[in-house]
Amino acid sequence: MRSLKRFFPEIPAAVFLLFLFCVYPLFMKSGYTDICADKFLFFSRLSSAAVLILILTGGVGFFHGAMTERSCRTDLFVLLWMAETVISFLFSIDRKTALFGTDGWYMGLFTLGILGALYFLISRLWKYSPMILYTALAFSVPVYLLGILDRFSIHLIQLELRDPSFISTLGNINWFMGYYSVLTAAGAGLLIAESKRNGSGKGTGLKTVLLSAWMVIAFAAGFAQGSDSVLLFFGALFAGSVLFYPEGAGEEGTFSGKIRAFLLLFLLFCTGASIIRLMRLLLPGYNYDSSGLLSRITEGPLPFILLLSGLILFILSRFLSGKTGEKMKTDRRLFLILLILPFFFWLATALLHTKAGLFPNLPDDLFLLDPHFGSGRGEAFRAALLTWWNLPLVNRLFGAGPDCFMTAAYSTVPLAGELTVFWPDDLLTNAHCEPLTVLVNGGIAGLICFYGMLFSVFFRDDPAGDDSVREDPDGDDTGSVLRLAVFCYMIHNLISFATILNLPFLMMLMAMYRSGKTGRHTQEIRNSGHPLF
Repeated sequence: MRSLKRFFPEIPAAVFLLFLFCVYPLFMKSGYTDICADKFLFFSRLSSAAVLILILTGGVGFFHGAMTERSCRTDLFVLLWMAETVISFLFSIDRKTALFGTDGWYMGLFTLGILGALYFLISRLWKYSPMILYTALAFSVPVYLLGILDRFSIHLIQLELRDPSFISTLGNINWFMGYYSVLTAAGAGLLIAESKRNGSGKGTGLKTVLLSAWMVIAFAAGFAQGSDSVLLFFGALFAGSVLFYPEGAGEEGTFSGKIRAFLLLFLLFCTGASIIRLMRLLLPGYNYDSSGLLSRITEGPLPFILLLSGLILFILSRFLSGKTGEKMKTDRRLFLILLILPFFFWLATALLHTKAGLFPNLPDDLFLLDPHFGSGRGEAFRAALLTWWNLPLVNRLFGAGPDCFMTAAYSTVPLAGELTVFWPDDLLTNAHCEPLTVLVNGGIAGLICFYGMLFSVFFRDDPAGDDSVREDPDGDDTGSVLRLAVFCYMIHNLISFATILNLPFLMMLMAMYRSGKTGRHTQEIRNSGHPLF
């Protein structure tokens, strides 16, 4: 009995996290037919049961800890975000839709509210363990491999409904990329942290090798999936690998250590691209749009050239020590500049191409700033701004309601007619740009609270009062992993959106990090007089 008491409420919390990270992505009830609804039902039942069980098993300890423990910035913004979501629902233009969300997206009050509740419950009642993340990465391997094989017409799962827009076990390509942007960033963060420790003699070479192999599969899946939105993710991942490199003493915390981490990722990136190139040479069944930039890259020998270059640079980096033991204060500024420069280069090129047509060979969907930009994202951006501007003042402040973008957009005249002409066979359910989607659904207040919650993870704010970066003795720099995942999520979602296959994973990463930052965990719960104990 004593051993059973010891693990409450850690057991239900761990079971929930394992089901969410491992079973949920692979779940398919009836193939791609109604996969969005099936995924939502799985998630809603799993999360509702988790909230109920966690409250029953750890409620007294949770409320005791909530009253006595110092809150961090993220706690505050999650609470504000939850409160704003309720206010947005109360002022919603369509409460029925706002409750559970638009069909096919399901990002209504129920989903957002239960994610907020799970954040607080998991962060207070679960004892941090990096094994959850490593298990999640292991279960993502079949998701990525099935996605790669789908693109080469190798269908291990026989489904009646097949369309190039569906991939792996995640359904629509946008849902795949949502999951991919969070899990791949977390895996890259773990690899960088482990390679840092391995370089200083504190890590294990086997773990670095296994994480490297995982990253090769992940990069290959990114090249194979077909959407050019992954380019933003790749850029964010490489920039973030330096910007959020785990701090620490010794050479591995210096500029040279960050460069080696960057080059390691680049080498694995080139390996993944080369694998897809090799598969396209050996397997002729590639079945996605070949006009995209990534498809063009894997049509020729460029991946092999990059792989050779990456290998040479990585080997050289092992012999160039840099400034041993000395922190270089300009490294983050340098990489911020390198991150911003490509954007200004793209913007200048796109403006010249749009105004004067100086570059006729450039793809119009990437460099022509008109409604067709980004496969119609230009029209979606314009529609979002017009929709928000035409809302009543109270809805501009607090939004049209959770997941009520479509209702608001098609209630705006003459915008509704323009959208019907532009997408005669589809409905615009979000702006394909998360800031604009949040602006319409949550208003100015929702935009501030949601992005305040995300940006809060970049501040070193320990609930126990210690502002130093946490370095787990078991070898998981949770702070750098979380920051990289949030950064990649935000950058990728500049042309994408939150779904129930990315935001839940991101919120649970935030909760897991918060759990790792507190030293209390469940000891106070065991001593709190909870009736189960």
